[in-house]
Amino acid sequence: MRFLHATQGGILGLDERHFLIPIEAVSYVGGGFVKTELSKERVHGSPELDPNIRLHPELRAEIYEYYGYPNPG
Repeated sequence: MRFLHATQGGILGLDERHFLIPIEAVSYVGGGFVKTELSKERVHGSPELDPNIRLHPELRAEIYEYYGYPNPG
């Protein structure tokens, strides 16, 4: 696993936005919760994911660059 898939907004799937967060940013998993070291504003400013298309290597590299993590390739 390389990314955590996060969503924002939307009612019944309308106007929903999707983001990927590098797994390196996850600081805690437990009790049904996941915490990251990232602010909500930082995540919402990241490259948006279209969940209907396959994740291309260029977008994966752009996400790692945005968050400042090395791209594991």
